[in-house]
Amino acid sequence: MEIIETAVLGGTFDPVHKGHLALAYDILERELAQEVMFVPCARPPHKSGQKISSSEDRLAMLDLAIKDEERFLISDYEIENNYRESYTIHTLTALKSAMPSRRFKLVIGMDNLEILHTWYKYADIIRDYPVITYGRPGVKKQFQFNLIERFAGRQVENLMRGIIDDGPQNKISSTEIRAGIAKGNLNESLVIPEVMEYIKDKGLYNE
Repeated sequence: MEIIETAVLGGTFDPVHKGHLALAYDILERELAQEVMFVPCARPPHKSGQKISSSEDRLAMLDLAIKDEERFLISDYEIENNYRESYTIHTLTALKSAMPSRRFKLVIGMDNLEILHTWYKYADIIRDYPVITYGRPGVKKQFQFNLIERFAGRQVENLMRGIIDDGPQNKISSTEIRAGIAKGNLNESLVIPEVMEYIKDKGLYNE
């Protein structure tokens, strides 16, 4: 059985934007994975008080964003299971069980690596799933000392191996996009046209 390397990119994707897509393409170009699976969350624990768009709207925007790239996939696992809160280890374990022909890797940003030691069953994540972390230039050497303080020796080695500090510098924020739409001053080039048209048609993020 051929094993397919699959990078899991989770988030609210509210909305999905060009920064998400640039990151996914960088993963493929570096051959860190053969495909990227976008996993929109139902309700992330760290955003429990934040209002997010409906699952239907976020899935629809993702569909539009990736429709021309066969190496991009969407999993609605967390949404279909209607999790009140989404825990990464539950999702990864379920995906691994449902798709044994895939070897899953977790993609996170440096902000999440800094708090990874607070995640539910973080040690299981590090042990069972390679973690790919995107950070700013030069951060790899700087951050090693932080990891040593928070993780065991082998965990530090595994996490350091997965840090990418020369990738696309994503300065696009879904929060800023939503705020820009609400105020009527969004730079529409941050979002692909099909997604922008959907946002306008649905009247999303208007105050």
